[in-house]
Formats: sequence, structure tokens, C-alpha cells
Amino acid sequence: MMIKTLIGPMAIENIQIGDMVWTLDNGFEEVEYVYRRKMSASGSLAPILFEPGTIGNSRRIIVSPKHRFHVGSLPPALRDQFGENADTLLQANAFCNGTSVRPYPEIGTVEYIHLLFADHQLIECDGTISESWQPTAKTLKNAPDVAEELLSIFPEMKTRRSCNPGALARHEIKLKDQDIR
Repeated sequence: MMIKTLIGPMAIENIQIGDMVWTLDNGFEEVEYVYRRKMSASGSLAPILFEPGTIGNSRRIIVSPKHRFHVGSLPPALRDQFGENADTLLQANAFCNGTSVRPYPEIGTVEYIHLLFADHQLIECDGTISESWQPTAKTLKNAPDVAEELLSIFPEMKTRRSCNPGALARHEIKLKDQDIR
């Protein structure tokens, strides 16, 4: 996955703390933390594969199932399905259609790489807009290997919830019985 940075597109694997990444709302922002986690690509943690062009992406994208994309930045045919809800976030697994967007367990093992900024941000990756990592208190329980370090940098995470005002760059929508094409 290529991320738009101050020095041009950069593979997410090469981004480091201190790099300047373009954000939709605030221009270039400094990466405060990079979290990497390898795991089995199975069950509910199987990554979601987006074939090129599906959501405006220029290349194949592989993300975690709950990774969110900015609806307002989708191609018009998709964005228009959401009407007044276009300036929101939608989880990757909501786009699954069994063909161009689908779970990708055959990869075997996946390494998820998360970029953390001072605030939740929307960043450009391969021509589409997705979210930065925004860990909450619940997330820290699932990542005890980095919880102490993150809490020393961001003490507010101890009580942060995704529903707190300002916790997310945009409101998240959940789909119920809606078909995305």
C-alpha cells in the first residue's frame, strides 16, 4: 500500500515515526507511532482484498476487516448511494461482494501496519482515502505488547472510546441490509 507523504508516495512498510503524511483535513501531519502486528489471516481477522478500481484505488489493497474508508472520497457511483451520509466512514468488510472485494484468508499470515497521529486522520493510500489508526481503551486490551508504551505517549487512550466526541475524524456508518455495488 502506497501512502501519500511529503516526499511522495511511500510504501507503508517504509513509513517511520516522524515522517510527514498527507491528511484530508490537516495537510501534512507527523506520524507519532507505527504499530505492526503479524497474525493468522483466518476467521474474523482475515484481511479484506480490494481489487484495483473497486473504491477508486489504483492498486490492489489488503486491509483489516474493520479498517474504515472515507465514503465521500469513493468514486461517484459508490458515493452517491450514501446521499447525505457521504461524509462518513465505512468498514472494509461492508464492501465485500465476493469478487472484487472479498476476505483473503489464502494469504496465510498477514502483517497489519497501523499509523498513529496525534489525532485520528484520513490519509491517501493508493488513490483512495482511509483512516489512520485510532486505538481506544478497548484496543489497548487487545494489544498488551504496546499498551504501556502507547499510554506513555498518549495517556488519554486509557479512557478513550470511539464514541467520544472528536475520537474519530468522521462518524462511522453501519450498513444493514444495504447492497453496495
